[in-house]
Amino acid sequence: VELPSKKPKAIKAFTLDEQKRFEECAQKYQYYSAFIFALDTGLRMSELLALRWDDIDLVNGYVTVNKNLVFVKDRENEEGKHVFVVQDTTKTKSGNRKIPLTQRVLRLLKELKLKQASKSEIVFCNKNGSYILRRNFQRTFYNIIKQAGIQRCGVHTLRHTFATRLFERRVPE
Repeated sequence: VELPSKKPKAIKAFTLDEQKRFEECAQKYQYYSAFIFALDTGLRMSELLALRWDDIDLVNGYVTVNKNLVFVKDRENEEGKHVFVVQDTTKTKSGNRKIPLTQRVLRLLKELKLKQASKSEIVFCNKNGSYILRRNFQRTFYNIIKQAGIQRCGVHTLRHTFATRLFERRVPE
């Protein structure tokens, strides 16, 4: 049996105008700092949501990416509840990396740290100081792009937009 070849999905990145509209609309939402962080670093959503304050070096201006947040069914629980698991690995071997932070992100992180006042070791947390549910993060993203008048796309578009901006500036790999 010969399987049909997989058609590659079209990769979507925001245009400069879409990015501007997205950023303006995102300011009204709780996860604004996380969305800007994703736009300025290119992190995957699972890497972003797993970040802890000890991964951030505010003095030297970089983030260490070395873990992944997954939401899995708890096998110990008969009710079939799901739990957060932080994996001490990224999606790929080359996923472990240090990324320089922009001045904009450093400013947002410093403000966020003061706002959290040591409430949580998680950088981008919910109001209770625990991990943000993936679906809540996605739902907020969809609300923003709808409000900004941007064609529906996934959160990964932020990662593609980051790469596109680097490519436009001719930053080497």
